[in-house]
Parts: sequence; C-alpha cells; structure tokens
Amino acid sequence: RAAVDALLAGVWCVVSATGIKDALTGEFDMVKLIASPALIANMGVEDEYGAAMPSERVLNQKKPLNFMLGEPTHLKYIDPTMALSNYGAWKLVTAKDGLPGGIIRPTDMEEEAIFESIRKYGVIRDELEEFFK
Repeated sequence: RAAVDALLAGVWCVVSATGIKDALTGEFDMVKLIASPALIANMGVEDEYGAAMPSERVLNQKKPLNFMLGEPTHLKYIDPTMALSNYGAWKLVTAKDGLPGGIIRPTDMEEEAIFESIRKYGVIRDELEEFFK
C-alpha cells in the first residue's frame, strides 16, 4: 500500500479497469486521491472506487467511459484492443530482462498475430478485411 500511495502522490491521472465492484477500496489513501488534482476514470463496468470516492470526482460519475458516448462502442470492436492490451500486460510480466521505459509499440509481427486470431475467430473478420484493403 505504501508503494501505491507514493506513486499516486505525483500522477496526473488514475484509470481503473478491474471490472470488480469496490476493488480499490482500502488499497490506497482514498482521501489523498480525492484531494489531488489527478484526473480519475473508471473503465470497468462496476464502481471500482467504492463509496468513499464521490461520484462527481470521477469522470462520467463513475460510469465506464465508453458509455459517455451517444452510441457506445460495441464489444466486438473493443475485443481487438483488449487483446493487444492483454498481450502488453503479459509481455510486462514475462520480460526476463525488463523493458525500456516509455511507450513500447508492438512489433508488426506481434500485431499481425493478434489480427490473424481475429481473422480466424472474431466476429469482425469481414470488417477487418475491408479495413486492410
């Protein structure tokens, strides 16, 4: 908890994406985060911050950001992005010698492997092919 509190002290934004109600309750000093100038967003479907976090302090009143849109993005279009995010998380966890700081773009080969999986199993394969024409 001390490490998380230290990290939160200097951040410009905090984004949660656990999908678990109250997942962040008790995980850090909520009072300090509330008082900070940090932008706070909840990407999960549930209220991950819990009752201690006032809804007006979180973008879109704690609702998932996608639902701020007049027509929310369909899950079938989010899946490829989530696959890439999950791959990035796996890469961070399994990197034997660490990774350089900053933004790390997937290689063309890594990106193509994800697209190939979508072509084979995804519901947007036809639309994906149109995109790459």
